[in-house]
Amino acid sequence: MQAQLKTPPSALVVTPLKSLNFQYAEGIEAFNAQKGAFDITIQGQSGATDFTLTSQIVSNTLSRTTDASTLAVGVSWNGNALNKTTPGKR
Repeated sequence: MQAQLKTPPSALVVTPLKSLNFQYAEGIEAFNAQKGAFDITIQGQSGATDFTLTSQIVSNTLSRTTDASTLAVGVSWNGNALNKTTPGKR
């Protein structure tokens, strides 16, 4: 089976279903875990279901604007951990 691209291309609309809030616990020197959910639709075709969505991490590092602090964030897709070379499909 060969993948086909949608013609004409459409924009994906990604809507976060809740905000993420990371808290640092000094006692265990770690951040809390958060689960973020997103609603993803094709612009103008909110009922479309006959497509495969592939996700891949481009960057998983959060940084502060006030100093050089960074935070690496783990990402999973349908319960499976993703990395920069392993895409997830739905």
